[in-house]
Amino acid sequence: METRRSFLAGSAFLAAARPARTRIYGTSCSACCGSLNVKDPAFAGGAKGDGITNDTAAIQACFDTAFGPASAPHGVANSTQNASVYFPPGLYRVGQLTLTQVFGGHIFGEGTHASMLAWNGGFPRAPRSLLVANGLQDSRIEDIGFDLQSTRSNPNLTGINLIGNGPVSASGNVFSNLGFLNLVGGTCFNLGAGASSNLLASIEISNVGVGIKTTDPTAVNNNIIDGTFASPGAPLIWVAAGSISSVIGGQWAGNGSTDIGMRIDAGDTTIVGSRSEIFNNWVTINGGSLTMVACVCSAGGTSGKGFISMSGNQTRVLLDNVNNAGQANGVIVGTGTLEIRASTFTAPGQTNPAFAIAGFTGTLTRWRMPNTILANLPAPSASKVGMEVVVTDSGNPATAASFGQAVIGGGTNPALVRWNGSAWTVMGV
Repeated sequence: METRRSFLAGSAFLAAARPARTRIYGTSCSACCGSLNVKDPAFAGGAKGDGITNDTAAIQACFDTAFGPASAPHGVANSTQNASVYFPPGLYRVGQLTLTQVFGGHIFGEGTHASMLAWNGGFPRAPRSLLVANGLQDSRIEDIGFDLQSTRSNPNLTGINLIGNGPVSASGNVFSNLGFLNLVGGTCFNLGAGASSNLLASIEISNVGVGIKTTDPTAVNNNIIDGTFASPGAPLIWVAAGSISSVIGGQWAGNGSTDIGMRIDAGDTTIVGSRSEIFNNWVTINGGSLTMVACVCSAGGTSGKGFISMSGNQTRVLLDNVNNAGQANGVIVGTGTLEIRASTFTAPGQTNPAFAIAGFTGTLTRWRMPNTILANLPAPSASKVGMEVVVTDSGNPATAASFGQAVIGGGTNPALVRWNGSAWTVMGV
């Protein structure tokens, strides 16, 4: 027996320790643990996992036995009949697989590089998916890799397509320790109609087009924890509709001038404790809001890029305790409403922190910058009302006679000053 390790799902989630599980290395099913082995010959001769044989029929037969076929799924009423499905180590070549109305299912392998499904369906002319889950609720899929086998653009291909049509929704699922690679032009993981309140933990995405995408207004309150996203080009996370409520931990990496870490077109997203090496823009926001807390962008790519690109007067961004690790990029551009707290944007030889928002033309509601001296106070444009800083006069305190007056040197205390659109004025002494 083996005790499965648990993972911590950030401050908002606490995953309990998983029960002990029997690994099945042979080809027979194990009645005692209730798991079905895709290599069991009872399922259309059994999957081979040899990287050569088309294992679609065998794996689909195993799914149909575990959860009921599409014509008579176990659903909610007969969910106690479900059995777990186990993928022993192997490379399983498959076409499209389907899960239908699965409530409380469990599919697992031995790790993203040990148990791997490889797309065997070529370049479809109509949308196809390696795994379609039409109704999957309160279920777990874990420890499996997905090689989409696409070295040229394949826009009609999706790795996992999660939708909820019917009595079983597409909510409350945990997708843990999954890997996706080699998908140019397609989408690795699509959260479609009804895909809500799902947790994607320890997801690794490499050498792909779009990584994780929400495509329906009802795909809301989904959360991502501790992902690794390394791929050039299209957004690695794309909220086209609905929402991804939180992205906790994890790291983005890219190596091109057009890379985008995350694109937000809708919903309210919070990114916490993450790191980016994206050379272009870590986040492009066209709608909704973004709160970024305790994050670092350390890419040394194109100057003038690296953090946030805002579009539209309705977009809202709050940055709290974020910095650009002293790189030449790390700026905010575009329009909308922006608030910055306890954040540092610096560059080699750069003493004026206002460079970070030189390309921002929206409303800055507040920016409490690091303490500085009077000589280094930036001279921002009239639109940058809201910048605040504690200032001293080259080591000597600097104040003005009273609140609201323009700051001058030679006072007796440090002064908190605010840019009013035309001058730095005293807020407090």
